[in-house]
Amino acid sequence: MDYIIKIMRSFFHFDAIQILWFSKQNQKHYEVFSTGYNRPCAESLAYDFPKIYPPGFSKILAQDNELPLSISASETLISPAFTESSIYKDYLNKYGFHDGMTLELNDEGNYIGLVHFSSFSANNFNSCIQMLVYNFRSIILQWFKQTNFFEYWVNKYKFYIFNEKNGFAIESLNHNLNSIKTEVEKIFSKTFHKLKSGYFLMNNMIYKICVLKLPNENFILDLSPSKLPFKLTKKEIIVLSFLIVGLSDKEIAKKLVRGERTINSHVASIYRKLEVNNRIEAAVFAVVHGIYILDENGLILEKLSHQTTQTA
Repeated sequence: MDYIIKIMRSFFHFDAIQILWFSKQNQKHYEVFSTGYNRPCAESLAYDFPKIYPPGFSKILAQDNELPLSISASETLISPAFTESSIYKDYLNKYGFHDGMTLELNDEGNYIGLVHFSSFSANNFNSCIQMLVYNFRSIILQWFKQTNFFEYWVNKYKFYIFNEKNGFAIESLNHNLNSIKTEVEKIFSKTFHKLKSGYFLMNNMIYKICVLKLPNENFILDLSPSKLPFKLTKKEIIVLSFLIVGLSDKEIAKKLVRGERTINSHVASIYRKLEVNNRIEAAVFAVVHGIYILDENGLILEKLSHQTTQTA
């Protein structure tokens, strides 16, 4: 995305840009990129703008040409007038912005989101700039298409994670997921910033973890129902995860409130299924293939991060 922004800056001037993705499941916009705005301005554009100007507004107001609308070139078309809105008066103009422009992203009839531009100079986004920005639309859409995280699968649990800088929170992208949100928060609140892959055990079901780190340092989390690789059982992957941490069979037995012989049996089965000879080989195999279950204390990911740092 930085490369796309750099190209756009070489063609026209702007002091701030924000890209929003629209989640069809909960009908909300989520920021995926922002630079030049402070948080009050960015949040007002993300939350307030779509309420005043719902999807499709540019096609209606710009007489079907779908060009991005700007204060300097389109203010007479915009209703209600953008310069009279709280977004402009209480935030953008207050912090020095005098011109603005918004591009709607549509792909084959599907609404994808918004791109906001702002300038400290008045009369910056004229009709020529409007046409130029519209032609950049396909490049921005292509960036969205490079990853399938912005698509939707019925059999997936999807969450948007705000990092600490943006006020940590986990928000479900599907209203049906609110019942499991607490469980997800408990596990991922300490681990999301280190997470790349792995598995998640919830309600006795196994889910494959996929994480996309966004340009604004927030995350999209996918949890997909999955079978465990190498015919491992749920208990075996839990034991394997603690092998990564370096716990002995006795220590694992204590944590899982199981007999040590039971853990010995699980470890022997893990060796056989992974075709390894000892604990170190099993742990390395698990790390390389991303075969581990997250624990709510973040012990496993902490160990993985430490190993990565040592390797680097």
